[in-house]
Amino acid sequence: MPSGDLRDAVLKYMAGADLYSHPPGSSDLEALRFIPFKGTSMLPGLKEKDILAVLPIQESPPKIGDIVLMKRSENELIAHRVLGFDRITGSMATRGDNQLFKDQPWNLAQCHGRVFAFWRNNVLMISPGPPSILKRCISITRFWLFKLIRRSGLGKI
Repeated sequence: MPSGDLRDAVLKYMAGADLYSHPPGSSDLEALRFIPFKGTSMLPGLKEKDILAVLPIQESPPKIGDIVLMKRSENELIAHRVLGFDRITGSMATRGDNQLFKDQPWNLAQCHGRVFAFWRNNVLMISPGPPSILKRCISITRFWLFKLIRRSGLGKI
């Protein structure tokens, strides 16, 4: 669990940021959740062992480009970027920055919160924006290249 330094740094950031309509107070500290990140789906922005600072959706509704924490199953949460909203069904489209395809549409009820910052190597960092087109092209090219190498058998030594 994060130390008091992390909580203090996050609250200091929240006080100066326009995260929501009211100034942060003690209830905001209680609303904050700190969740360790695992996996590679959000590379290069989020890395293994980062600690995500998450605000509940009620406090800070997600917008396109935000990273949200979704509840996939009882014991599994995933952090992916919001691509868009379907106003008719009320669903949200997401995808990991290091993924080729979109996730299934999510219901806002499945959304655990919005990641607004993360803690890496004792430094508080603001949640990264979407990767540039160049980074996205490199990631997709690398994915298909490795897939072709594996399929052709050239990758075996």
